Amino acid sequence: MAGHARHHSSAPQEEILFSIIVPVYNTEDYVTSCLESALKQTEGRLEVLVVDDGSTDGSTLACAAIAARDTRVTLFQKENEGQGVARNFALSHARGRYILFLDSDDTLESRACEILHSCFISDDADVISFGIGFRTSTGQTVASRSVSRRKYGEPPSIFIDALLDRDFLSSPCNKAYDRTFLCEHNILFPPLRAYEDTLFSRHVAYCVRKVLYIPDMLYWATTRPASTTRSMSARNIRIATDLFARERALFAHRLAQEPVEIAFGAHVVRFIAHLLLLSAFRVDDPLERRECWRLADAAGFNRLARRREVMKHLSVRTKVQVAVARRPFLARLAAQAAKWLKVTPY
Repeated sequence: MAGHARHHSSAPQEEILFSIIVPVYNTEDYVTSCLESALKQTEGRLEVLVVDDGSTDGSTLACAAIAARDTRVTLFQKENEGQGVARNFALSHARGRYILFLDSDDTLESRACEILHSCFISDDADVISFGIGFRTSTGQTVASRSVSRRKYGEPPSIFIDALLDRDFLSSPCNKAYDRTFLCEHNILFPPLRAYEDTLFSRHVAYCVRKVLYIPDMLYWATTRPASTTRSMSARNIRIATDLFARERALFAHRLAQEPVEIAFGAHVVRFIAHLLLLSAFRVDDPLERRECWRLADAAGFNRLARRREVMKHLSVRTKVQVAVARRPFLARLAAQAAKWLKVTPY
């Protein structure tokens, strides 16, 4: 994981409250707005650790220009290994008391650090979870997730909520972390090329002592057709199968408890159903689509979807999605109808 820094922050360590970690790969049209949103925080005691993960476009120059004019920015350059590895690299250099992850095509609300610092001071929490919105590149809001009121989460409900993507979402970006907590539990991103966020967030939920949920919308994600979260092929199912194996190994102790094992089954069913529906929408090659369904079945999708206790954990909408995903012809028909109606799944 070789890398070198182009610019270093000169702020003394004791002044740094937040380390904002930004992995960058070929986002030259977005990265300047992203970094400016971090630097325009009303709580300015921060450092921005930018990891250029082998970009081949103008991202490197854009980041270097910002780092040259603001000493709070440190720019690292390394070979491409994926954003999870890039985040781990930045974590090893972080000096802030708290950690925020910011993707290079997304933005933070200007008062995010100020609000989060106040919450960390007033509440004894390891992690603060906040609202996240999703916008197109033209600024149109397409979705949002947030709790309705300020509340707390504690074990064992946090882990089950994380498995089911309820209040504790799989995104690492709508949370602020006490850096000491992450270090003490050695919580890092796995070296996966997709879905590394899911394992990281589940690991946090597995170890966390207390989470504070706040309804404030502090993070805005950009939905892009070319982003890694929106690409789809049989490879995605293979990576998901690897993810499930890593989760079973890491969480074996907790999964021995029946309620958690059932919730984990629901997590697998929900996750694969989503991928199968995406494959029906985005994969044009019928052989590739058939391979997606074969891999899903091998991962236990159909077996788990037949378990009534597993399906009870899913919403009505998700149950419908599972029912459609189990029938390739129906899924493809639904995808074609969605395309005709110009509905794009996220």
